[in-house]
Amino acid sequence: RITTGVMHQMWTKIEPNGVIFVTQTMLDKSIIDANKTVQEFAKYHLLIEYDMFEAGDSWVFPMLLKQDDMEYVLNVKFYKTKGRGDKRVSIEKLGRFAQARDLVTLWVDDDMNGRIDIEHDAFG
Repeated sequence: RITTGVMHQMWTKIEPNGVIFVTQTMLDKSIIDANKTVQEFAKYHLLIEYDMFEAGDSWVFPMLLKQDDMEYVLNVKFYKTKGRGDKRVSIEKLGRFAQARDLVTLWVDDDMNGRIDIEHDAFG
C-alpha cells in the first residue's frame, strides 16, 4: 500500500495500480496498449479480464483526476480492438491533462473509487 495526500485527505492506494508512461505517439494517435500493470489493475479492481473479451468488446469506468485544485471525472475505457483483438486502454481527454514523458497511475482508494494521478515529466 502506498499512501498519498490529496487536499488534506489521506487515501491509501490499494494495489495493484495501472502505470502508463505517456509517449507522444499515445497522445497523437490516442492509442495506449494495456500493459501488464493496466491488465492487473483491471482484473483485480474491476473484475475485467482482457482474455475473456472478444475482439471489439469494451468496458468503461469513470475515474477521478484531481489537478490544479480541480476535480475531473474521466471515462477510462478498457477494450480489445476489432480485428486482431489488441488489448488497449483509452483515457478520455488525456491530452488536456498529460504530455509526453508523464507518468499516469490508475488506482483505487480505500472506498474503491477509481482515481487517476499524473506525475508530470516523471523521468526528467
